[in-house]
Amino acid sequence: MLFTLVIFAGCSATSEFNAKVKGFCLESPPMAIEAKKMKAVAESNAEWVAIIPYGFMHRGAFDLQYNSEHQWWGEREDGVVELIAMAKAEGLKTMLKPQIWIPRLWIGDYLPEDQAAWEASMRDFTLSYARLADSLGVEVYCFGTEMKMLTKTNPDYFTALIGEIRAVYDGKLTYAANWDEYAEVGFWKELDFIGVNAYFPLSDSEYPTTQELEVSWAEVSRVLSDFSREQGKSILFTEFGYRSATATAAKPWEHHSEDYHADGQVAAFNALFNTIWKEPWMAGGFIWKWRFFDDIGGHGDPSFTPQGKPAMDLIKSQFSK
Repeated sequence: MLFTLVIFAGCSATSEFNAKVKGFCLESPPMAIEAKKMKAVAESNAEWVAIIPYGFMHRGAFDLQYNSEHQWWGEREDGVVELIAMAKAEGLKTMLKPQIWIPRLWIGDYLPEDQAAWEASMRDFTLSYARLADSLGVEVYCFGTEMKMLTKTNPDYFTALIGEIRAVYDGKLTYAANWDEYAEVGFWKELDFIGVNAYFPLSDSEYPTTQELEVSWAEVSRVLSDFSREQGKSILFTEFGYRSATATAAKPWEHHSEDYHADGQVAAFNALFNTIWKEPWMAGGFIWKWRFFDDIGGHGDPSFTPQGKPAMDLIKSQFSK
């Protein structure tokens, strides 16, 4: 696969793919799934999937627990291996994106009391999945997600960790910065892409229109374009998406509204595809998210998944281009 990065003087970095990354973040299911469920992902015209194993921590702790028999199947190594095999059997490219979950605490606000002990545990977690990614031919490895305070306070640790990952993993490498974190990350030049979880607040309206969201995206696009040029890297939306609920673009990372509003989800995706998606420095991205439960999606479900909703028709059309 081609991942040639071309940098033009005076303009943003352009990543030359066969096509943009057109992907979904996959749910980490509690038990093994049938192969036909992965086939449905491919039938959405997606070409990529992000597979997300989890490491867990308790508040106040520093040691990461992972690949435990107490975790869901899709969160463990055996589930990851099988999900990657299913994806490849359907012709889908893969990004492996191990994440940390702390009950009732966003990882972006976490700082360990024992920094050295946490760093050792994080190193083991990260390198374990980096080796697995390399052994399975995973195209992109995303080694961390939304570690806002950690990346800000100890960038040297992450720079060194990137070097260790490079020693065991031969694919492309990124990090998933929160939408309000990416500009402060100090190690982008060590990576292949600027990764952004793109939950930018775009409109306070309960019923936003495509047109007003396009105006908001134009300003975000200008800032991201400048940053891409400054760093000499293309930008990959490691996560992006909208709930089918009222005020979906106000604080897209929140889950509070339960008022179903399919048109808002359509407007939000439509505005993104009409604007920033077309930029030459935009490498593409992964929609949050594709779920495997049979009763997920459809009319009345205000969650992020577009499955069974009007937004899916729009996504399928865009992904076919």
